Amino acid sequence: MTPVRLTDKRIIYISLEVLLHEYVHLFMAQNSAMAEPRWYIEGVAEYYSTMLFNNTEMLLGYGSVGRLHSLQAGGSIKYEEILRDDPKLRFDAFQDNFYAQSWL
Repeated sequence: MTPVRLTDKRIIYISLEVLLHEYVHLFMAQNSAMAEPRWYIEGVAEYYSTMLFNNTEMLLGYGSVGRLHSLQAGGSIKYEEILRDDPKLRFDAFQDNFYAQSWL
């Protein structure tokens, strides 16, 4: 296996996005006294996963480019289905749109 060099800024950004997304899940699980709905858990993780940092600031609220592409590709999910966590949304065909729409 050839090691991947993290010199491509896009690879670094995607890696940071995934790391932050999963860290938010950990933080929420350890600091919540109740079980939140799946759309809320994923929406919060999506929101914070796009944090940008510079020397003096942490910037929030940027959308994920990958999730934007999912929304533009069509096939949106009805929000009623998202809010009731319709079991069909657990299939791969719906996952990208579920994540993309959960933080809106």
